[in-house]
Amino acid sequence: MSSKVVIINAFEPENFFIAQLSKAYDDALHERGITAELLFVNNMNFSFSPFPDTFTFDELEPDLQKSVELIQAADTVAFFTSASRDHIVPVFTEFVSRLFHLKDGGINTGIWGDVDAYRKVLRIITVLDDPETWKKFRNNRKASLVPVPRINFDLFGFGQIYSRTFGFLKDDMVLNEYALKCIKTMVSMAEKD
Repeated sequence: MSSKVVIINAFEPENFFIAQLSKAYDDALHERGITAELLFVNNMNFSFSPFPDTFTFDELEPDLQKSVELIQAADTVAFFTSASRDHIVPVFTEFVSRLFHLKDGGINTGIWGDVDAYRKVLRIITVLDDPETWKKFRNNRKASLVPVPRINFDLFGFGQIYSRTFGFLKDDMVLNEYALKCIKTMVSMAEKD
């Protein structure tokens, strides 16, 4: 059983459904006696400029330094984000590209130091907000329909990587039967972490 979980919320503030999924996961962890560290990417302050691979931990903005420290100490990291047909939440893309970039084909050890190989679990939870894309994804499960940045996360110590994609919530702010089923899935995930 993992004892350290970091939840990284990277969705638009008005996205009710992905917020409910994140809350269900966090609540289920709490019921098991696990307190997750919550990070809200939209509240962070960091530059969107291209990230030089020469940067070290000390050159990161304080919000990114805290993120690195929490991720390094975690057993499980769970990203919660939303996407439409054309893009994923821009601040999530920037967050991921600034922290998980490669230097000379490997991780930037100036930021991450030595990484314990394959020790961590990564969960990427995405809600597809676009009905047409969700329909296509549901029919053939093509990963290319989910525009999550392509990162070789195993280089950063993630030995188990799980991606789960949910559809949009048709009834706006009403937790319908579909939403309740998705929430049950999140509770089940938390029981494994």
